[in-house]
Amino acid sequence: MEITYVGSSTGYAGVEIYSQELKRELEKKDIEVNQVEPATKLKPHFLNHLLMNSRELGSEGVVHVTNQDLMSGFFMKKGKMVVTVHDIFPYLGYSGPIYSQISRFYVRNIERKADKIIAISEFTRDQLIENTDITDERIEVIYQGVDLETFCPKEGSPFEFDYFLHVGSEIDRKNIEGLIEIFSDIKEEKDVKLVRVGNQKEETKNLIESKDLEDDVIYVDNITTEKLVKIYSGAEKLLFPSEAEGFGRPMIESLACGTPVVAFDRSPMNEVLPEEMLVDWNDQERFVEKALESSDTDCRSIADNYSWERTAEETVEVYRQLGK
Repeated sequence: MEITYVGSSTGYAGVEIYSQELKRELEKKDIEVNQVEPATKLKPHFLNHLLMNSRELGSEGVVHVTNQDLMSGFFMKKGKMVVTVHDIFPYLGYSGPIYSQISRFYVRNIERKADKIIAISEFTRDQLIENTDITDERIEVIYQGVDLETFCPKEGSPFEFDYFLHVGSEIDRKNIEGLIEIFSDIKEEKDVKLVRVGNQKEETKNLIESKDLEDDVIYVDNITTEKLVKIYSGAEKLLFPSEAEGFGRPMIESLACGTPVVAFDRSPMNEVLPEEMLVDWNDQERFVEKALESSDTDCRSIADNYSWERTAEETVEVYRQLGK
């Protein structure tokens, strides 16, 4: 089977990891993947999504666009089209006005041109059905995977102190203010630090300083996957107080490394995590208690349900449905 595959071959963002890992598994299954790289020249980055060239998409067969943003441009549909939708948060007003406006282009194009849509969670599927003209019959929920050979428990800690962990950006829906509030309460009960993998916004810096936590919140960024695995493995728990996620990749990466997660009981977090790792939305006191509780959950067994091989198998089935 031959597929025209629109997606990135480099990068560390969730959509880029999805493109790279899925392609690798598809090729193991003797799928001939003709990759089309997205444009990267324009700044800010999302403006590149307007530059899709329909001449590169092939004249027949199945085209798989691996990131909904890449549907933002003007192009003629050729052949059967599959689009992976990771989330539609910009369309729902979670981003600035320019990105939100561009998101209307990709939603319109997906509505009109996608024969099948892969949603990476039940939550994303529900958001599509509730907020667009896309019907349930066109959507297949296929969860992302995790590289279970790379993300696995490692002995030892990369730091000389005990720590809780958070991995991700500081966009509003990640609830970083809530994270710092939660850690401040944890700090009153236990001598630990918070390691933040990701960049820091000025607002977060000011909040940390206002709580005298400058020496207790440690930022690391631009690290290797090898070091990230060690950081996951050495953490007491991953704190994941997000308001909304398309899927929440750090959860399965942490579980694969044997480290429990604490999150609010919201979708899609409750699609992945067992009940004992969830607390009611905005119950900060219970979140702190859950973080401090010991856990004997077999984290690795949960992560085993999210292999890239499984993601690829289910994706190939979508291709076959369209190829009939």
